[in-house]
Amino acid sequence: DDEDEKKEEKNKKSKDNNNNNNNNNNNNNNNNNNNNIRWQKIQRLCDKEVHTEKQAFQRKLREEIEKNEQVFEDLCKWDYDGIYHKYRSKQNWRQDVPENGVTAMVNEHELLLVQMNSSDVSFHPKHIYDFDVYLSDLCTRAHKLNDSFQSEMKTIFASCRGCHFFSGPVKTLERCKMKAQLSYKRETYPKSAHVIDMLRSEAEFDSFATLKEGVLYFVKCIETTKKGKMLEIMRVKNEFREQYNKRDNNNNNNNNNNSEDNIYSKYLKLPIPNKYGDIKINVIFKHKNESIVGEVQFAVKFMRQLGQPLHEIYEVSRQQDLMLGSRAQLTRNSFAFQLKMAGFNSHALSQLMLFYPLQFRRWSHDTFEPNSLGQNFLCQMAMRDKLQYALAHDLLTGDFIPSDIVHKQLSTCDKHGTYPFMYALWKQATTDHFALFCPFDMNKPNDMWCYIDKVYTSCVSFAARNTAMDVLALLIWLEGKIDKKYWEEFVQTPEEHEGFTPLMTVILCQSNLSEQLIKLLLPSNYKEKPQFWKINCIEKYVWSYLFIYFFCFISDLFLKKKKKMTFK
Repeated sequence: DDEDEKKEEKNKKSKDNNNNNNNNNNNNNNNNNNNNIRWQKIQRLCDKEVHTEKQAFQRKLREEIEKNEQVFEDLCKWDYDGIYHKYRSKQNWRQDVPENGVTAMVNEHELLLVQMNSSDVSFHPKHIYDFDVYLSDLCTRAHKLNDSFQSEMKTIFASCRGCHFFSGPVKTLERCKMKAQLSYKRETYPKSAHVIDMLRSEAEFDSFATLKEGVLYFVKCIETTKKGKMLEIMRVKNEFREQYNKRDNNNNNNNNNNSEDNIYSKYLKLPIPNKYGDIKINVIFKHKNESIVGEVQFAVKFMRQLGQPLHEIYEVSRQQDLMLGSRAQLTRNSFAFQLKMAGFNSHALSQLMLFYPLQFRRWSHDTFEPNSLGQNFLCQMAMRDKLQYALAHDLLTGDFIPSDIVHKQLSTCDKHGTYPFMYALWKQATTDHFALFCPFDMNKPNDMWCYIDKVYTSCVSFAARNTAMDVLALLIWLEGKIDKKYWEEFVQTPEEHEGFTPLMTVILCQSNLSEQLIKLLLPSNYKEKPQFWKINCIEKYVWSYLFIYFFCFISDLFLKKKKKMTFK
């Protein structure tokens, strides 16, 4: 009875423990779910509010548009075609393209030379010059010309009907740097030259009619008066036109003009914008042999007031896109991803060594995963022909990848049992290259030279494939590393797939053959071994049987045989 009671108590305790563990797991899951639910609730609430505000925004905006639908349609279709052909390309919307603009005093090539000659791998002169030196020069030019620019704009809009003119502050250096690094990160050097709105003015109007008149007045003023000598239009960004074309294209694709999200004007059936829009004109301002690109914004007052609530909700709603986008960007910009994309290209790999030296020092298993054949980073690197020795030397001798990682990879074979130094014998052009991929001292005897992999490919067979250097010199050098007994075995051992011996491989791969080369790969008693001339291969390589005739012809030619060989 006492034993039964003890068993019952023990079972009860174990059940209680299991229940507690389950409860803890459920609580953890609930906490995670609650976090997700909280964010989803916020997201759904914001989406709902955005939808409600959009509809309210569109209804109020439609009332204003329907006062004169033709005017709004003209605005939506207006596009300025008087831009000089040089500025019709987006790549030329820069501060260094106009005459007397802000240009870089040091070119990209010169900065690259400075970086290459520097002993500090963390020094990046191109980055420093672009976002500090050049951008500071641009900011200085902006502050120098700002008063003249604003005065000129104020004079132009003084006689513009229904216009309220506002002078904007010069964009701060920090804000310009952020914009250049984020918005123009893929543009050409200097990227900061793409910031063309450091000088800003705003013309605000009471209606779409006066906005249209103001835009046309401004353009005409530049084209037909002496202002044209001081001002030139570089770019026009008509957001009304962009929204109109975008929604019109969507409607044509979806064939769904009755969607709840689409609201149209009464008579002309114009799509009503669902967010704030304006017209921005970037102008080249010329003053005393200096020029700079500024921006003039044309806006409707009540449209901005209507769009303010939407703007505040958008700031919360788009956080999800920001987080997901940031995560995707981190993945794209990760060192492992960039190393994989470099693909052993010397230029791309050297850039990673310059910019991310510490990442090489932090090398882990996840940095570069083996491929489907089990080939690690150094296996794949050894197979790269035309590998620059200086780059590979710096990378593998302890300054970048830790020595213990290098030795471990050099001592690890792939799925076929092949080591990096064996691939190096096939692809590399000098013995110095070979030494980088050897996990042992090449000047001392080592059993690794006598190793043969799982598909019966020896160092001799790999060396026979090498077309990057004198194969005869390579094989003579290799013969001095391998015991004579093993050399005799290797020259007679055919590979598993093709069934070729090293001699057959040489005849197939090399363009320059000699009697010395042929003899080097013949077994000492080849005349008494007819099986040496046999090619055993799988069905995939059945064509290689035909190679035997060419092989016999070459052998007879160089060895000057008197009697016909016997083949089995």
